[in-house]
Amino acid sequence: NAFRSAIASLGLKTIATNNDIAANTLSAIYYPEGIDGAAFCALMSDNGVIVAGGLLPDLKTKYFRVGHMGSTDEQDMIAVLSSIEYALNKLNYKFKLGTSIKKFQEFIYKS
Repeated sequence: NAFRSAIASLGLKTIATNNDIAANTLSAIYYPEGIDGAAFCALMSDNGVIVAGGLLPDLKTKYFRVGHMGSTDEQDMIAVLSSIEYALNKLNYKFKLGTSIKKFQEFIYKS
């Protein structure tokens, strides 16, 4: 939920339309309008973060997948969010840098 909240703070949408039906092990995130998926994935890879392409045949070029199961922790997710912001910024998507990381940390550390 924290990761999806962070993604939403960037104005990005997920395949799962709400958290009740979203998988806890991965997030499938639509590319923003005008963002080239291949360029986005290449920039992510340049940062050492690998995201997977889509699997659904009709939508596979419209979204990417981020796994968050196994031995991932908060720092891993912050690194992924930072890389997402880096790639989006390089591709001229408009948002305020740091937005997703702030939202993620607020969600995780709210106690």
